[in-house]
Amino acid sequence: DNVQYKVFVDENEKAVVLQWEESCDNEDWLHNFLFFPWLLWLDGRPCLTTVGYAKAYHSCGDQPIDEFIAMVKHKGGYKTRIQGFSFGTAMTKIAVRHYAIRRKRALKSGVNLPMLDEQITFGDVKIWYNPFLRFFAGKWVKLRREFCCMGDFVTWCVPGCFRTNPCYVGGWRNIFKTNYNHQHYEEYDYSKYEKKDLREV
Repeated sequence: DNVQYKVFVDENEKAVVLQWEESCDNEDWLHNFLFFPWLLWLDGRPCLTTVGYAKAYHSCGDQPIDEFIAMVKHKGGYKTRIQGFSFGTAMTKIAVRHYAIRRKRALKSGVNLPMLDEQITFGDVKIWYNPFLRFFAGKWVKLRREFCCMGDFVTWCVPGCFRTNPCYVGGWRNIFKTNYNHQHYEEYDYSKYEKKDLREV
């Protein structure tokens, strides 16, 4: 599958970043609409999400998370962040879960893999079928920011699924321009989230 990602180092911020891209082709859009429940196995641990997002993430194998962890170890002491937009938000959240599983396994083996510092998503889609997952997700990452606009219907398109930490921006913008609302997250006001520790949300 044509799932796009990149691992890079932000030297200004002293951060290692795994970034997932938005829908790139018709196959990505197909994954968005395949919303039936499906178990994705991450290193032997089950993860209940949609069949589309499970298939998309599985198609990458372990390559993205392996590259990210290798860079985290190489840049010891740097902050860690996984981020994405739109379709990439689904991959971001699964990758955050995958990192947490890897970290727990590493700690049991005596390897000090740091806790993920931040998860940030824009145009965030719902991917979890477990409504109680948000109470456990705080153990996966220090700060979670899942930004979505009430007038962006793309972020509501998976029925029956939940977010771990919704951060609403933009309010009820013109609901007849949902595509515009989805493509212009740079215009929203994020001030109420700038200093707030979202572990308390």
